[in-house]
Amino acid sequence: LDVRRAPDGRWVPQAAGWTEAGAHDLFTLLDRLGEVGLKHLLCTDIDRDGMLGGASVALYRELQQRYPALAIQASGGIGTEADLETVAESGVSGCIVGRALLEGRVPLSSIGRVFGVER
Repeated sequence: LDVRRAPDGRWVPQAAGWTEAGAHDLFTLLDRLGEVGLKHLLCTDIDRDGMLGGASVALYRELQQRYPALAIQASGGIGTEADLETVAESGVSGCIVGRALLEGRVPLSSIGRVFGVER
């Protein structure tokens, strides 16, 4: 799910190329999806996506606390190995490292090490 923090502080899923806000906030939507068996979530803070300025760790911590059985992948904002470690400490199952990996800011070996998937 692509999400953005609304002016009132709620996390709101976005659609149509991030131009339209969803009808429900993120947690209401996840509660409903949980009722039908949601097991995995890829969640991108679109305001941080590709910006390399750090991830929305508070969001991922809250998601992990509210939905401990959900396998969560964080996305958006990873710019350094320290960002990667901070996201991992939030309890998520994994994260997307796009631009930072492509630009050599975060080596692939660090991702495996931090998330325990070394080859």
